[in-house]
Amino acid sequence: ITIANQTLTVSGNVSIGNQTLTVNVTNPITVANSITIANQTLSVNIAGHGVVTLSYIQTIPVGSGNIFENTNISQIKLASVFVYNDSATPFTLSLQMSPTTTPADYVDDPSYSLIVIPGNSKRILTINRYALYFRLAYTTLAAIPVRIWYNGQR
Repeated sequence: ITIANQTLTVSGNVSIGNQTLTVNVTNPITVANSITIANQTLSVNIAGHGVVTLSYIQTIPVGSGNIFENTNISQIKLASVFVYNDSATPFTLSLQMSPTTTPADYVDDPSYSLIVIPGNSKRILTINRYALYFRLAYTTLAAIPVRIWYNGQR
C-alpha cells in the first residue's frame, strides 16, 4: 500500500502484521503515543538514508570462528560494529573484509587486527574501507557471552 498524502491522521490503533516493512520518510513525522511494529525485519529510509542493523547476542564457543559471515556491505556508506564483552574473560577479534565470499580471500583490516576485547568492556569498530563483504573473526580460550551489533547506513 502506498499513501501519498501530505498528511495522514490516524485515530485509534494501527496494526502492521507484515513479515517485512519498508518505510520511506521525507517529511517530519509526529507521534503523540507509541508505535509497535512486530515485523521480523524493518528497513527505514529517513530523507533518503536506509539503515541496516544486525545483531549477534549469544555465547561464542571456545576456539576460533566468525561472526556476521559474508555480510554484504557493498551498498553501505557508513558502518560501525558495537562489541560488548559480558564476561570477565578477554577475547581477540579481527575485522575482516573481502571482495568475495571465499574464506581465503578475507583480509584483516589493519586498524582492527587481533585486537583484545578486555573482560566486561565495550568497543566500537568503524568500517571505513570499501569492500563487498565483511565478517568478524574471533579467538577465545573460554566460552564468552557477547552482544555485537552491526549498524550500516546506505
